[in-house]
Amino acid sequence: MTMSLRLSGWRSLTESELWQVPDGPGVYEVRCPGPPIPRALAKDHEMILDIGESKNLQTRLLGFLRCALGRSKTGHMAGWRFAHLSRRLSFRRRFPVRNLEFRWRERRTKKAANDAECARMQRYLRRFGELPPLNYKFNWADWVE
Repeated sequence: MTMSLRLSGWRSLTESELWQVPDGPGVYEVRCPGPPIPRALAKDHEMILDIGESKNLQTRLLGFLRCALGRSKTGHMAGWRFAHLSRRLSFRRRFPVRNLEFRWRERRTKKAANDAECARMQRYLRRFGELPPLNYKFNWADWVE
């Protein structure tokens, strides 16, 4: 697993931007710029909300956006969680959906995308002591010391 895998630059999470994303496998991150997010061990100055992977980046990120906007209740668990939390005014003010950004890196295979996601999650866990706010699972069997 490569810990130094570089992702694209940050882009606005809009349908027009997502049509520019490749439809192959890859890893991605979603954030909402603003004040750093307090985590267990440190503040997250990149404001990462979700780390994910997919066999089809474009479809997966479109699913996140549609769920986050409340247009769909299926297709992306983190997007659904974002929409659910957005019912609270304090969450909407802190993380407006219009401010969401994403970045990605295409991989050759689904396994390579999964490995890249695992490496990024492990790096996040080591640094902050917990998963990003919208992530809800991690395959602890893949943990590398």
